[in-house]
Amino acid sequence: MLYTALQLVALIRIAGEYMSPPWPWYIAAAALWLLALTPWVARSLWMYLTPGRDGAPG
Repeated sequence: MLYTALQLVALIRIAGEYMSPPWPWYIAAAALWLLALTPWVARSLWMYLTPGRDGAPG
């Protein structure tokens, strides 16, 4: 699902090159990129911020 979302964002970014004011498309692509990567960041932060099975940090 993440791969598909990032491919969609790439297409939006490329489409922005062909629109007359491109920066709204760039902002939309950036916002969707952040939204698409939020689950991955949340999972990574959880792994780094909770103690491991042996009780050691991270």
